[in-house]
Amino acid sequence: MKILISISDLSIGGAQIFAVRLANALSINHSIYIYNYELLQKHRESALLQKLPPNAKVIYMPPLFSWLSMKLDKILCKIKLKPVVFNYVKKLHFKILTLFVYRIDIINTHLYHSDSFVVSALKNSKIPVVTSDHGDYRFVIERGISTLNEMKDIVNRVNGIIYPSHSNTQFICRYMDLYKALEKTIYYGFLDEKSNGYTESARKKLGISEKAFVFGMVARGVSEKGWAEAIQAIDYVRSLSTKEVHLILVGESDYLSSLKNFLKPELNSFVHFVGHSSEPNYWIESFDVAVLPTYFSGESLPNSIIEYLSLAKPVIATEVGGIPEMLNHNGKIAGFIIHLTQDGKADITSMADAMLSYVNQPDLLEKHSHIAKEASEKFQMQTCLEAYESFFQQILKKAS
Repeated sequence: MKILISISDLSIGGAQIFAVRLANALSINHSIYIYNYELLQKHRESALLQKLPPNAKVIYMPPLFSWLSMKLDKILCKIKLKPVVFNYVKKLHFKILTLFVYRIDIINTHLYHSDSFVVSALKNSKIPVVTSDHGDYRFVIERGISTLNEMKDIVNRVNGIIYPSHSNTQFICRYMDLYKALEKTIYYGFLDEKSNGYTESARKKLGISEKAFVFGMVARGVSEKGWAEAIQAIDYVRSLSTKEVHLILVGESDYLSSLKNFLKPELNSFVHFVGHSSEPNYWIESFDVAVLPTYFSGESLPNSIIEYLSLAKPVIATEVGGIPEMLNHNGKIAGFIIHLTQDGKADITSMADAMLSYVNQPDLLEKHSHIAKEASEKFQMQTCLEAYESFFQQILKKAS
C-alpha cells in the first residue's frame, strides 16, 4: 500500500510519537509518505523527524510557494480582504501530490487540525481517509477551539476512525447518532528503544543513594499533566516517612522552569528537574514507582505510561482517558488509580497515600511490578501494526 500519514505538527507529544513509531513499523512492507500540516520550518529539524524511517517521503509545500502565497495574503489584508491564498495553495498542493504525483492508496491522519485540513482538501475525492483520534476531538470541543458542526463534517467524510482506547469511543457517539465511518479500537504499539550506553546510572548522575526510594514522572511540560500536584504529594510523603524519598521530573517548558524557581528550599535536594530527554527510559529505569497525576482534558493513552509499564514500573495515575484500562491486566491493577477533586485536579492526599504504601510495603512494590510488565504486553508494536494493516485493507475493500 501507498500510505500517507498526515500529522498536525511534529512537535513532541504522545500522538506525534505514536505516528512516527507507526510510520516506522508500516515502512517495512509499505510505501510511507509523511505530511506535516503546519509546514513549519522549525519542525524540519524536529527530533521526531530524525526518527522517521529513511525510506519515508516527507512532504512539505515548497518554500517559494509558501512565501509567495503569504505575501499575497498580506496584500489582501492591507486592502481589507480575507487572506485566502495560502490555504488555497496549500490544499491544491496537497491534493495534486496525493492524487496525481504519489497516487496515495489511503490516508491516515492524526490530530484534529490535520483531520480538518485533509477532509477539506479532499472534500470531493474518493481517496479513503482514516483518522486516529487521540482524544483531541473532546479537547477542541470542550475548549471551544472548534464546533460540533465542524467535527460532524470531518466524521461524515472519513471512511474510518481508529481509537487508541475504549474510553475514546464514547465521545463522538455522544454527539452524533448516525455516521458511516467504520470504527476500531487499537492500542498504541511500543518498541523498546535501547539507550546509548550511558556510563553512569541516572541515580548516580543526580547523587541519589541506591537505598533511596525514587518516584518519577515523564510528560509534556503543561500544568494539566499534574506536575505541581506531584511535587506537593512528595512534600507530604517526606514529612511522614523516615526513608529518603526523591522525585525525578522529566520534561521541559517555561511552566516547569517557574515551578523549579519557586520550589521550597528544603525540597531542592529531593526534587530533580532534569529537563527534556530524547531517551526517557534512561530516567524511568531509575524510578521505583512512576506517577502521572494528569487532568489534561484531551488525555487518551499516555505514551509515558506505556513506557513505565514496559520497564515494570508500578504507576500512580488519575482516572483520566484510557489510563484505567492501561493499568488493568486480567482484573489486576498495576498501581493505584486516584480520583480527581471537585475542582478537576489530581487528589494530592490520595496520591501521597499511594506513594506511602509503596515506601512502606516492599512486597506490594514487587507485586505491582510484575503486574505492570504483564499489562505492557497489550502495547506490542506487532499487534498494533497488524491491526492497522487489517483495518486499512478493510477500508480499501469497502471503498472499492
